[in-house]
Amino acid sequence: MDISGRLITEEEIKAEFKEIMLCLKAERNNKFPIKGKDLAEMLSKTVNYFSAVENGNEFPSMKLFLSYLMLCNFDITPLKSLKIQENEQGDEDKVGLSSKRVELIETILGLNEAQLGFLMEQAKIAKVFNLRQKKN
Repeated sequence: MDISGRLITEEEIKAEFKEIMLCLKAERNNKFPIKGKDLAEMLSKTVNYFSAVENGNEFPSMKLFLSYLMLCNFDITPLKSLKIQENEQGDEDKVGLSSKRVELIETILGLNEAQLGFLMEQAKIAKVFNLRQKKN
């Protein structure tokens, strides 16, 4: 759902992702002197799959996407500082949580052990990366 509560279609998500990936690819080509085939090898992916991801035709895993961003030296700081938007007036329940926050909490509580493990793995990777950045 978007901010207004409208359900986002799969086509809209694909179009947005494709636009993002094409912008990232253009930026990489302009500022990062490495070929796509070399990146694919570094990420342990086939050239064809990596090309499809970079052209926005395939959805990578979160791990692959973050690895790609870090290898290409993209600034991922905005991802670390995401904040929930302010509540609209009157969109809070009796304990002060917005319906969107309640939905998020319910979603997290509904995750299975494997999904939670994956999220924890990604958090550890981000933490290690953050510590390395602070040392540099």
